[in-house]
Amino acid sequence: MIDDGVDERCFDIGKLENNIVFKKDVGERSAALRYSHGTICAAIIRKYAPNAHLSSIKVLSGEIPTGEKTDLVKALTWCLDNDVQIVHMSIGTSCFKDFDDIREIISRLYHKGTILVAAHKNRYCFSVPACLPGVIRVRHCEELKDAEYSLKKNSYYDHEIVASGNQLLHDDNSIVCPSGSCNSYAAPVITATINNIMDDPSEIRSFKAVLDALERNMPHPRQPQSEAMKPVPGSCIPYFIREATVCGATEHAELFFFRAAPIGEQTNALVYIPGQTEAGDRFLNVVEQSGKSIENIIYAGILKDTDKEYCHKNTSAVVWDESLCRKSFSPAKDKRLTIPAVGIRGDGRDVILLLRLLRKEFARNDYFAKTLSMTRRSYLYGIDYIPQNEDLIDFLITVEKLYGCDLILIGISRDQTYEDSFFDYTIDLDNAEDENSRLFASGKADAAGFIFNNIKTSFEAFDP
Repeated sequence: MIDDGVDERCFDIGKLENNIVFKKDVGERSAALRYSHGTICAAIIRKYAPNAHLSSIKVLSGEIPTGEKTDLVKALTWCLDNDVQIVHMSIGTSCFKDFDDIREIISRLYHKGTILVAAHKNRYCFSVPACLPGVIRVRHCEELKDAEYSLKKNSYYDHEIVASGNQLLHDDNSIVCPSGSCNSYAAPVITATINNIMDDPSEIRSFKAVLDALERNMPHPRQPQSEAMKPVPGSCIPYFIREATVCGATEHAELFFFRAAPIGEQTNALVYIPGQTEAGDRFLNVVEQSGKSIENIIYAGILKDTDKEYCHKNTSAVVWDESLCRKSFSPAKDKRLTIPAVGIRGDGRDVILLLRLLRKEFARNDYFAKTLSMTRRSYLYGIDYIPQNEDLIDFLITVEKLYGCDLILIGISRDQTYEDSFFDYTIDLDNAEDENSRLFASGKADAAGFIFNNIKTSFEAFDP
């Protein structure tokens, strides 16, 4: 458990296997904090998994618990180094500067086979670790009680688990109901359930097997109708891979967010990039030849249901495909963005490269620039893909609400027909008269800094 510490004296929690502090309180801990956030979570796990071996890593402190990203990363690294089987986190962050470091260590834990459980934040926003692929994310639902839960699994990386955050706990002959309607206290219900699943020697202990078991053993098969909030989409980028054997057209593989290994080099992930026309059984042949070492398959397109079923039945791999990017967003009532939208038009590689350079430059200046692209398979480069069937303005408004970003950088393919007036600022990399295009073409190390200043100056000119 990674939280604000656990008081072993409460709720018959009992002695912890490990009790580690990465965050020290300043001053005395008040009596009012006896029932701390972490203690309540531990009590809920103990209630439904009485035989669980609990350890606590304290990374939060204060009356309203807060902490630092570095302490969370240290705690997760400790879990990695000490072969922890299940990591429970009723905590998270929506600060964009925290994303990359947390994503990296979460990916390493996922590859080691660690089961990661995290609570969503209690508002509609993207947060980590809950929204990262490979994490079992949990929300509260008023319709459920005790250890009931409901799982809706569109795919292994697109699932929604809801449980009850209203839990009655007994301590010192009194009944304590401290939880309220929050995701933090729903997540321990699922952690306890997973612990019980993994205690069964007949169960395979993997991310895929655990989700299958949760679905198979679900005590509340009906999807609840009234929920505390609408589902928060997870990341549409397959960040769970660190390296992969790549089969197919490896355009600009040097820009992939993961290390691309050639066919013949054994890795535990396969990225399959289909051609414009190819035999329907080629993908299945590649999967069959890859053998049992493959744990993750990324299909850079829309995979047929029959092929998904084949992979499910004949391999132990978890399959990701482009359908995870193609989620329909509800039409926005107010069709206006409240943040700037910057359009970057040009060749796919140039657009991807400039998006990444500008994202880094804006972050260096404390601005959260969310990067999107209409270029196919941009997710392989760590940039969210905008499917062509999506209404762009609804998509952008959803992104603004979900991420709370300062601006949006949008890559536009040459064949896209959006007028420049649609964007607040446009860069045309094919136009030799565009100053930013010339700066980018110069290849100078500080070109992104000059382009950043041009964009920033443009918006400052219109500030009241």
